[in-house]
Amino acid sequence: RLWIPDESKAVLWDMDGVLLDTLGLDLTLCSQLLNKYVEKNISLSKAFIRSIFAYHPPEFWRRIFKFAESEYHMVTTEHIYNEVLNEYNAVRNNSAFEVNPGIIEILTDCKKKNIKLAVVSNNPTEDVKKIITQSGIAEYFDIIVGNDLEDLKTKPAPDTYIYAAKLLDIPPDRCVVVEDSLLGAEAGY
Repeated sequence: RLWIPDESKAVLWDMDGVLLDTLGLDLTLCSQLLNKYVEKNISLSKAFIRSIFAYHPPEFWRRIFKFAESEYHMVTTEHIYNEVLNEYNAVRNNSAFEVNPGIIEILTDCKKKNIKLAVVSNNPTEDVKKIITQSGIAEYFDIIVGNDLEDLKTKPAPDTYIYAAKLLDIPPDRCVVVEDSLLGAEAGY
């Protein structure tokens, strides 16, 4: 169930963890990639991954590398970082993620009520389009806004949400933001 104020004209959705269960992939893939490229037995906890999950991929991986360097005395190079980030993006962008329970019903109801829908993500726009298309929900959305448009600052800055409202031609105070992280909620607020 999702309650929104009667005067709402648009719902602006975060993708990762809100529309799609992308966290499940990160929980396994991140440790696998580190172990592959640095040849150490590194284990990243679910709590740690969840704590940095909302950052865009380059910052997400910078934080993982900083943690691994501190906790496991791992020595890395920019080359290793880039290799890991590239493989992570390739795997992620070629995955079909499960739509979270109840999302299809909410999106369908919003469409019936002529409420505009947007995806607003801390990922590049083309990656978001590909991921939501592969997951079977792209047709519900009027627009997709990633972190690479119009020199927008990434979340927690409000830029991507303000830009989405502008593209939809809906005043920001008539938009509802649905997020699952403090970083995203700060941007939406």
